[in-house]
Amino acid sequence: SLATAGTLTSSFSPTSSNQGRRDTVVLNNWIGPNVMVRFVNINGYGNILYKDKVQVTGFNTSVSLNLTLLIEGFHDSGTTMRPVMYNCGVSGNTSVSDSVTVQLRDPLSPATTVASSTGVLNLNGNGTFTFPASVSGNAYYLAVTHRNAIEHLTAAPLTLTTKISNDFTTAASKAYGSNQVQLAPGVFGFYSGDLPPKDDVTDIFDQAAIDNDIYNFNGGYIPSDLNGDGKVDILDQVYIDNNLFNFISSVHPCRAFALPQYYLCVNARRKVQSVRYTGFIFYDYIPFDGQVVDKSWMSRTGF
Repeated sequence: SLATAGTLTSSFSPTSSNQGRRDTVVLNNWIGPNVMVRFVNINGYGNILYKDKVQVTGFNTSVSLNLTLLIEGFHDSGTTMRPVMYNCGVSGNTSVSDSVTVQLRDPLSPATTVASSTGVLNLNGNGTFTFPASVSGNAYYLAVTHRNAIEHLTAAPLTLTTKISNDFTTAASKAYGSNQVQLAPGVFGFYSGDLPPKDDVTDIFDQAAIDNDIYNFNGGYIPSDLNGDGKVDILDQVYIDNNLFNFISSVHPCRAFALPQYYLCVNARRKVQSVRYTGFIFYDYIPFDGQVVDKSWMSRTGF
Protein backbone atom coordinates (compact mmCIF):
# COMPACT_ATOMS: atom_id res chain seq x y z
CA SER A 1 0.00 0.00 0.00
CA LEU A 2 1.15 3.51 -0.82
CA ALA A 3 -1.34 5.26 1.50
CA THR A 4 0.34 8.28 3.12
CA ALA A 5 -2.68 10.02 4.64
CA GLY A 6 -5.65 8.92 6.67
CA THR A 7 -9.21 8.58 5.41
CA LEU A 8 -10.58 11.95 4.28
CA THR A 9 -14.06 13.17 3.30
CA SER A 10 -12.69 15.54 0.64
CA SER A 11 -10.15 15.40 -2.15
CA PHE A 12 -6.54 15.16 -1.06
CA SER A 13 -3.85 17.35 -2.55
CA PRO A 14 -0.31 17.09 -1.18
CA THR A 15 1.11 20.27 0.28
CA SER A 16 4.47 18.94 1.43
CA SER A 17 6.98 16.29 0.38
CA ASN A 18 6.59 14.81 3.84
CA GLN A 19 3.13 13.63 2.81
CA GLY A 20 4.63 11.34 0.16
CA ARG A 21 6.67 8.19 0.27
CA ARG A 22 9.85 7.31 -1.57
CA ASP A 23 10.13 3.86 -3.18
CA THR A 24 12.86 2.17 -5.23
CA VAL A 25 12.15 -0.46 -7.85
CA VAL A 26 14.99 -2.58 -9.29
CA LEU A 27 14.46 -3.13 -13.04
CA ASN A 28 17.23 -5.68 -13.65
CA ASN A 29 14.77 -8.45 -14.52
CA TRP A 30 13.30 -6.37 -17.36
CA ILE A 31 16.42 -4.92 -18.95
CA GLY A 32 16.34 -5.16 -22.74
CA PRO A 33 16.31 -2.91 -25.81
CA ASN A 34 13.29 -1.01 -24.38
CA VAL A 35 11.86 -0.76 -20.86
CA MET A 36 8.49 0.94 -20.32
CA VAL A 37 7.50 2.03 -16.82
CA ARG A 38 3.78 2.55 -16.12
CA PHE A 39 2.20 4.03 -12.99
CA VAL A 40 -1.28 2.68 -12.20
CA ASN A 41 -3.51 3.89 -9.37
CA ILE A 42 -5.91 1.24 -8.03
CA ASN A 43 -8.16 2.41 -5.18
CA GLY A 44 -11.76 2.48 -4.03
CA TYR A 45 -12.24 6.26 -3.72
CA GLY A 46 -11.34 7.62 -7.14
CA ASN A 47 -8.54 9.77 -5.79
CA ILE A 48 -5.57 10.96 -7.79
CA LEU A 49 -2.10 9.43 -7.75
CA TYR A 50 0.55 12.12 -7.38
CA LYS A 51 4.09 11.35 -8.47
CA ASP A 52 7.12 13.57 -8.38
CA LYS A 53 10.80 13.35 -9.28
CA VAL A 54 10.74 9.95 -10.96
CA GLN A 55 14.35 9.00 -11.71
CA VAL A 56 15.95 6.12 -13.59
CA THR A 57 19.56 5.63 -12.52
CA GLY A 58 22.27 3.16 -13.42
CA PHE A 59 20.64 2.48 -16.77
CA ASN A 60 22.90 0.35 -18.98
CA THR A 61 22.01 1.20 -22.60
CA SER A 62 22.55 -1.56 -25.14
CA VAL A 63 23.77 -1.03 -28.71
CA SER A 64 21.16 -1.39 -31.45
CA LEU A 65 22.42 -2.08 -34.97
CA ASN A 66 20.13 -1.58 -37.95
CA LEU A 67 21.66 -3.65 -40.74
CA THR A 68 20.68 -3.99 -44.41
CA LEU A 69 22.02 -6.71 -46.68
CA LEU A 70 20.87 -8.99 -49.49
CA ILE A 71 21.85 -12.60 -50.20
CA GLU A 72 22.53 -13.56 -53.81
CA GLY A 73 20.49 -16.75 -53.99
CA PHE A 74 17.50 -15.26 -52.17
CA HIS A 75 17.36 -12.14 -54.33
CA ASP A 76 13.98 -11.64 -55.96
CA SER A 77 14.09 -8.28 -57.74
CA GLY A 78 15.38 -4.78 -57.09
CA THR A 79 16.16 -4.55 -53.38
CA THR A 80 13.96 -7.42 -52.18
CA MET A 81 14.45 -11.07 -51.27
CA ARG A 82 12.13 -14.06 -51.24
CA PRO A 83 10.18 -15.14 -48.11
CA VAL A 84 12.58 -18.04 -47.60
CA MET A 85 11.42 -19.22 -44.17
CA TYR A 86 7.81 -19.29 -45.38
CA ASN A 87 8.76 -21.12 -48.59
CA CYS A 88 10.63 -23.72 -46.56
CA GLY A 89 7.80 -24.29 -44.10
CA VAL A 90 9.46 -22.99 -40.93
CA SER A 91 7.47 -19.76 -40.60
CA GLY A 92 4.01 -18.52 -41.45
CA ASN A 93 5.32 -14.97 -41.86
CA THR A 94 5.57 -13.94 -45.52
CA SER A 95 7.28 -10.64 -44.68
CA VAL A 96 10.62 -12.10 -43.53
CA SER A 97 13.40 -13.80 -45.48
CA ASP A 98 15.98 -15.54 -43.27
CA SER A 99 18.16 -15.15 -40.19
CA VAL A 100 21.81 -14.09 -40.07
CA THR A 101 24.35 -13.69 -37.28
CA VAL A 102 26.41 -10.53 -36.84
CA GLN A 103 29.72 -10.81 -35.02
CA LEU A 104 31.81 -7.93 -33.69
CA ARG A 105 35.43 -8.65 -34.64
CA ASP A 106 38.47 -7.13 -32.96
CA PRO A 107 40.14 -4.86 -35.57
CA LEU A 108 43.63 -5.88 -34.41
CA SER A 109 42.76 -9.58 -34.36
CA PRO A 110 39.91 -10.10 -36.86
CA ALA A 111 39.56 -13.77 -35.91
CA THR A 112 38.49 -12.76 -32.39
CA THR A 113 34.74 -12.36 -31.84
CA VAL A 114 33.91 -9.90 -29.07
CA ALA A 115 30.11 -10.27 -29.21
CA SER A 116 27.45 -11.66 -31.54
CA SER A 117 23.75 -11.25 -32.23
CA THR A 118 21.31 -13.20 -34.41
CA GLY A 119 18.29 -11.64 -36.07
CA VAL A 120 15.85 -12.11 -38.93
CA LEU A 121 15.98 -10.05 -42.12
CA ASN A 122 12.79 -8.79 -43.71
CA LEU A 123 12.23 -8.95 -47.46
CA ASN A 124 14.14 -5.69 -47.93
CA GLY A 125 17.13 -7.15 -46.11
CA ASN A 126 16.65 -5.06 -42.97
CA GLY A 127 17.29 -6.50 -39.52
CA THR A 128 17.94 -5.25 -36.00
CA PHE A 129 20.73 -6.69 -33.86
CA THR A 130 21.36 -5.92 -30.18
CA PHE A 131 24.75 -5.92 -28.44
CA PRO A 132 25.74 -5.26 -24.81
CA ALA A 133 26.43 -1.70 -23.69
CA SER A 134 30.07 -2.58 -23.03
CA VAL A 135 30.87 -2.42 -26.78
CA SER A 136 29.54 1.13 -27.18
CA GLY A 137 32.21 3.63 -28.17
CA ASN A 138 34.54 0.93 -29.52
CA ALA A 139 35.34 0.15 -33.17
CA TYR A 140 34.82 -3.32 -34.64
CA TYR A 141 34.53 -5.06 -37.98
CA LEU A 142 31.01 -6.36 -38.50
CA ALA A 143 31.23 -9.97 -39.73
CA VAL A 144 27.97 -11.37 -41.08
CA THR A 145 27.49 -15.12 -41.30
CA HIS A 146 24.64 -17.05 -42.91
CA ARG A 147 23.92 -20.75 -43.27
CA ASN A 148 24.64 -20.87 -47.03
CA ALA A 149 26.34 -17.58 -47.92
CA ILE A 150 29.95 -16.49 -47.89
CA GLU A 151 30.95 -14.61 -44.74
CA HIS A 152 31.31 -10.88 -45.37
CA LEU A 153 32.89 -8.13 -43.27
CA THR A 154 32.48 -4.38 -43.33
CA ALA A 155 35.08 -2.53 -45.35
CA ALA A 156 36.51 -0.98 -42.17
CA PRO A 157 35.87 -1.10 -38.43
CA LEU A 158 32.78 0.85 -37.32
CA THR A 159 32.58 2.82 -34.09
CA LEU A 160 29.44 1.67 -32.28
CA THR A 161 26.94 3.98 -30.63
CA THR A 162 23.64 3.20 -28.93
CA LYS A 163 21.98 3.33 -32.35
CA ILE A 164 23.92 2.68 -35.55
CA SER A 165 23.04 1.70 -39.11
CA ASN A 166 24.99 0.03 -41.91
CA ASP A 167 23.78 -0.74 -45.44
CA PHE A 168 25.81 -3.25 -47.47
CA THR A 169 23.54 -3.02 -50.52
CA THR A 170 24.47 0.41 -51.89
CA ALA A 171 27.99 -0.41 -53.13
CA ALA A 172 30.31 -3.39 -53.46
CA SER A 173 32.89 -1.40 -51.50
CA LYS A 174 30.71 -1.52 -48.38
CA ALA A 175 32.12 -5.03 -47.83
CA TYR A 176 35.78 -5.73 -47.11
CA GLY A 177 37.69 -6.10 -50.36
CA SER A 178 34.58 -4.97 -52.32
CA ASN A 179 33.64 -8.65 -52.12
CA GLN A 180 30.00 -8.47 -53.23
CA VAL A 181 28.01 -9.45 -56.30
CA GLN A 182 25.90 -6.97 -58.24
CA LEU A 183 22.28 -8.13 -58.10
CA ALA A 184 20.69 -5.22 -59.98
CA PRO A 185 21.87 -1.78 -61.14
CA GLY A 186 23.28 -0.12 -58.03
CA VAL A 187 22.28 -3.04 -55.79
CA PHE A 188 24.81 -5.43 -54.26
CA GLY A 189 24.62 -8.57 -52.14
CA PHE A 190 26.48 -11.41 -50.43
CA TYR A 191 27.70 -14.34 -52.51
CA SER A 192 25.85 -17.62 -51.98
CA GLY A 193 27.39 -21.08 -51.90
CA ASP A 194 29.40 -21.73 -48.72
CA LEU A 195 27.63 -24.66 -47.07
CA PRO A 196 28.35 -26.36 -43.73
CA PRO A 197 30.93 -27.01 -42.38
CA LYS A 198 31.61 -23.48 -43.71
CA ASP A 199 35.20 -23.11 -44.91
CA ASP A 200 34.81 -19.54 -46.27
CA VAL A 201 35.11 -20.60 -49.90
CA THR A 202 32.81 -21.96 -52.61
CA ASP A 203 34.35 -25.26 -53.65
CA ILE A 204 33.67 -28.81 -54.83
CA PHE A 205 32.59 -29.87 -51.34
CA ASP A 206 29.70 -27.41 -51.52
CA GLN A 207 28.95 -28.59 -55.04
CA ALA A 208 28.87 -32.22 -53.89
CA ALA A 209 26.40 -31.41 -51.11
CA ILE A 210 23.99 -29.90 -53.62
CA ASP A 211 24.46 -32.76 -56.08
CA ASN A 212 23.60 -35.27 -53.34
CA ASP A 213 20.48 -33.38 -52.27
CA ILE A 214 19.31 -33.10 -55.88
CA TYR A 215 19.84 -36.83 -56.40
CA ASN A 216 17.88 -37.63 -53.23
CA PHE A 217 15.09 -35.12 -53.97
CA ASN A 218 15.74 -33.32 -50.68
CA GLY A 219 14.06 -30.07 -49.79
CA GLY A 220 12.87 -27.90 -46.94
CA TYR A 221 14.90 -25.58 -44.75
CA ILE A 222 18.30 -26.97 -45.66
CA PRO A 223 21.51 -25.07 -46.58
CA SER A 224 21.74 -26.51 -50.10
CA ASP A 225 18.53 -24.73 -51.08
CA LEU A 226 20.42 -21.66 -52.26
CA ASN A 227 17.49 -19.83 -53.84
CA GLY A 228 15.14 -20.38 -50.91
CA ASP A 229 12.23 -21.93 -52.77
CA GLY A 230 12.00 -24.97 -50.48
CA LYS A 231 13.58 -27.52 -52.81
CA VAL A 232 17.04 -28.39 -54.08
CA ASP A 233 17.42 -28.51 -57.87
CA ILE A 234 19.52 -27.25 -60.77
CA LEU A 235 18.44 -23.67 -60.01
CA ASP A 236 20.51 -23.90 -56.83
CA GLN A 237 23.38 -25.58 -58.62
CA VAL A 238 23.79 -22.55 -60.90
CA TYR A 239 25.02 -20.39 -58.01
CA ILE A 240 27.58 -22.98 -56.95
CA ASP A 241 28.85 -23.51 -60.50
CA ASN A 242 29.25 -19.79 -61.19
CA ASN A 243 30.90 -18.92 -57.89
CA LEU A 244 33.17 -21.96 -57.97
CA PHE A 245 34.28 -21.03 -61.50
CA ASN A 246 35.04 -17.49 -60.32
CA PHE A 247 36.94 -18.68 -57.20
CA ILE A 248 34.54 -16.85 -54.87
CA SER A 249 35.56 -16.89 -51.22
CA SER A 250 35.44 -14.73 -48.15
CA VAL A 251 37.90 -11.83 -47.94
CA HIS A 252 39.28 -10.88 -44.53
CA PRO A 253 41.70 -8.35 -43.08
CA CYS A 254 45.25 -9.55 -42.52
CA ARG A 255 46.80 -9.80 -39.08
CA ALA A 256 50.25 -8.45 -38.25
CA PHE A 257 53.00 -10.01 -36.15
CA ALA A 258 56.44 -8.67 -35.32
CA LEU A 259 58.64 -10.94 -37.42
CA PRO A 260 61.38 -9.36 -39.56
CA GLN A 261 62.40 -9.59 -43.21
CA TYR A 262 59.33 -10.58 -45.22
CA TYR A 263 55.72 -9.72 -45.99
CA LEU A 264 53.70 -12.90 -46.31
CA CYS A 265 50.00 -12.80 -47.12
CA VAL A 266 47.72 -15.77 -47.67
CA ASN A 267 44.96 -14.16 -49.67
CA ALA A 268 41.34 -15.19 -50.08
CA ARG A 269 42.15 -17.44 -53.03
CA ARG A 270 44.55 -19.48 -50.86
CA LYS A 271 47.56 -18.25 -52.85
CA VAL A 272 50.72 -17.27 -51.01
CA GLN A 273 52.26 -13.95 -51.97
CA SER A 274 55.64 -12.97 -50.56
CA VAL A 275 57.83 -9.89 -50.95
CA ARG A 276 60.69 -8.52 -48.87
CA TYR A 277 59.51 -6.23 -46.08
CA THR A 278 61.15 -5.04 -42.89
CA GLY A 279 59.36 -5.10 -39.56
CA PHE A 280 56.27 -7.29 -39.76
CA ILE A 281 54.83 -10.40 -41.23
CA PHE A 282 51.17 -10.32 -42.27
CA TYR A 283 48.86 -13.20 -42.98
CA ASP A 284 45.20 -13.94 -43.38
CA TYR A 285 43.49 -15.80 -40.54
CA ILE A 286 41.47 -18.09 -42.86
CA PRO A 287 42.51 -21.72 -42.21
CA PHE A 288 45.11 -22.58 -44.81
CA ASP A 289 44.27 -25.65 -46.89
CA GLY A 290 47.77 -26.43 -48.17
CA GLN A 291 47.26 -25.24 -51.75
CA VAL A 292 50.53 -23.33 -51.99
CA VAL A 293 50.95 -21.73 -55.39
CA ASP A 294 54.55 -20.61 -54.91
CA LYS A 295 56.54 -22.80 -52.51
CA SER A 296 59.76 -20.82 -52.94
CA TRP A 297 58.70 -18.52 -50.09
CA MET A 298 59.52 -21.31 -47.64
CA SER A 299 63.23 -21.21 -48.39
CA ARG A 300 63.33 -17.41 -48.55
CA THR A 301 61.76 -17.00 -45.14
CA GLY A 302 63.25 -20.05 -43.45
CA PHE A 303 59.88 -21.75 -42.79
